[in-house]
This record gives sequence, C-alpha cells and structure tokens, in this order.
Amino acid sequence: MTGKPVYIYVTPYFPSPETWRGAFSLDFVRALAATGRYDVRVFVPDAGLSYDCNGIHVERFPVKRFPSGLFPWLLERWNAKSFLAAVVRAGINPQDIAVCHGHTRSTAIYPIALKRIAPRSLSLLHHHLSSPLRLETGRWRELPVYSDMFYRWTRRVCDAIDGHVFCSRQVWETYDKLLELDGGRFVAHDLRDTTLLGRRHSPLAVPQGILCYNGYDASIFKPDRIAHKGFAIGCVANFFTQKRQSVLLEAVGLLSRRHPEIMSEWRLRFVGSGPLLSSAVRRAEALGLDGIASFEREMDHSLLPQFFNSIDLMALPSVREGFGCVYMESFACGTPFIATAGVSTEEVILPKYRDLWLAKPDDPADLADKLWRFYVERPKMRLSRAMDYATIMDGFLADLDGLRARTRGVP
Repeated sequence: MTGKPVYIYVTPYFPSPETWRGAFSLDFVRALAATGRYDVRVFVPDAGLSYDCNGIHVERFPVKRFPSGLFPWLLERWNAKSFLAAVVRAGINPQDIAVCHGHTRSTAIYPIALKRIAPRSLSLLHHHLSSPLRLETGRWRELPVYSDMFYRWTRRVCDAIDGHVFCSRQVWETYDKLLELDGGRFVAHDLRDTTLLGRRHSPLAVPQGILCYNGYDASIFKPDRIAHKGFAIGCVANFFTQKRQSVLLEAVGLLSRRHPEIMSEWRLRFVGSGPLLSSAVRRAEALGLDGIASFEREMDHSLLPQFFNSIDLMALPSVREGFGCVYMESFACGTPFIATAGVSTEEVILPKYRDLWLAKPDDPADLADKLWRFYVERPKMRLSRAMDYATIMDGFLADLDGLRARTRGVP
C-alpha cells in the first residue's frame, strides 16, 4: 500500500494479454494515477489471471452471466461477493477506499456492494454511450414484461449511486432517454415508453453528475509526421452498424466518379475488425475502390500515433458515439477529422467551423463535399477546449471534490 486513499476502477473494457479492447479506460486510469492523488487499482469482471498493463496492475475476478445478459439481478449477489473477495485478495482494506468507480451500467453493483461495507466510500458510475440506460437485453428486450423488470432493476441500481460520470453532454442529457436517428435527425424518446407499463413507472431521478470528456494521452499522441505519397484518409473503428464505414465508402465512390484523377493519388485506410468487415470489403470492390482502399486489423494503442501521423485526414461518419476517443487522438497528432453532425463530438467543435468538420448523418454526398473541400483547401482544425487528459483530469478531480462535499457521509 502507498498510504494514499485507494481509488478502485471497475470495468469490463481494459487492455489485456488477449485483446487491446478498452484503451480509453487505460488512458483515463493512467491520467488519474499520474496526478499522484490516489492509489489507483483496476478490477476487471472476467475469468483469468491478474496482469500488469503499461504500469497498471489489473485484478480479474470471476462473474456469472446468463445468455444475453438475462436477469442480471438474479446473479447480483454472487457477483458482488466475488468482487469483494477480489478486493481482499489484493490486500486492500475496504476502509481505505475513497472512491469505487464503475465503468458502464453492468458494473454498478460493485460500487454499491462496496459502500455497504465501507459507507464512507464514494460510488461512481461512468456512462460512455448515448442513451446509456437503454434496454440492451438481446432478443429478450422484445418481451414487454421483461423490459419492465429490467427497467425497474436499472433504476434501482442507478439511483443507489452517489454520482454519475458522463463522457459528453449528449450522454448526460439522454441519461433516461433513447436516442435514435429518425429521418436524418436525432430524436430522444422517454425510455419508459419502451416498456409495457410506460409512464406508470416513476422517472429516474436526475443524477448528480460530472462531465468528463474522453481525451488523449499527450505523452503518446503527438505530431510526428511521417512522409507518404498522395492523399491518405484514415478511418479507425470496428465494423459495426453505427460506425457507418459504408457511408465513407459511398462518399469516396462518388468522388472517384466526379474526379477520376484521384484514383491515382488517394488512399483510403480502414483499421478495425468486426461483423461488417467482409461486407465493407465487398462494397469497396463493387465501387471500384479496391485499388485505393486497404483494410488493416485493429492495432495496439501504442501504434495508433504512427497511423494518425501517416494520414492527412481522419473520417469516421459514425451516428452513435458516447464521445469518440479516436477523433481526439487523431487531432492530437495534428491530423484533422470529419465526424457527424448531431453526435457528441460536435460539442468540442467551434460553431463557426462546424460546416467544415461535421457531415450530415447518412449522407454520402455531403460527406463527399466535406472530403473534397478539405482536399482542396487544407484548413487547420481548432477545438473549443483543451482535450489532453492532464487538463481534463484537473477538472475531473475538482468536480469530484465538489461531489464529495455534496454527498453526506463521504469524507
């Protein structure tokens, strides 16, 4: 033990020997540890041995789950006991824990369980998704009675948390809503309307919140330009429906027909894996882009700066992001990005420059215009606020102190 108060961060998403998924959690934890204020410990609900990752020790603890996440409340007590046992195995006195920070709704039970035995600890729950409380229960979400049960459980655990951390204002504002793309614009619906009993359920209490954007680690992501031929567009995201790599392909396809000369100069580099990768490869071939489009497997976090420094523009027309880390990491390397209007990324785009950097959702023609304008004009990108994690963490800790002062029974 270091003698500092202990800060426990519980997340299902953290880089491990098996996968690099969850690098944004690693960056957050490293930035928090770098402040020197807490003894930061990471716990991952998963089977396997504990390990070290970039100077951070990670404790794993076993959990039980039903298929599709069905009936999580039935396993809540067993999983909470498994977590508390892991805390003891790690040699941590629960009374030394100042903060227990759950990342994603599935981890809410762990700060709550810890608070029962260490009532002076502060419980946090971090939300990274737009509409963070939507009912994601696989095919079971179509069963109205089950949706009511799931909603009531979600409300119970979230109301028991001392404070909620939101990665963007959009995520905060849609805490109890379902955010959907409808007719080219984003519409928020009351989450209770997805249940059988609807408005008969009492609404979720407005949470005490902390706004903490996903930023970038300035010690890793920085300009170090790599010379390359032609004009390179990069897209870093796994191939899921909401990421809309298909819109980028269609946009470049439009430009290749309008300006055939770009086929000898442009390069389109995708990085990622996922269920829609093969269909994207086929679509690139159908559009005649197979000569300029390449598909690279997801890479170690430490290699991303090299990638961003070797492209001219990052374009990701995703229609759903809590707050996309890759945009900020690209910007940190001196590479501008194009995102989608109506998605949380626009919160850090200066309003007078939004027409440069934000394309209309699901509109290949508009995205094509944005790509061509950048290619011709090469404007410099500026954001409305500092997005390095050192700056973000200063604000986070100040807000954390304020939350602690407002929370009775917490030192």
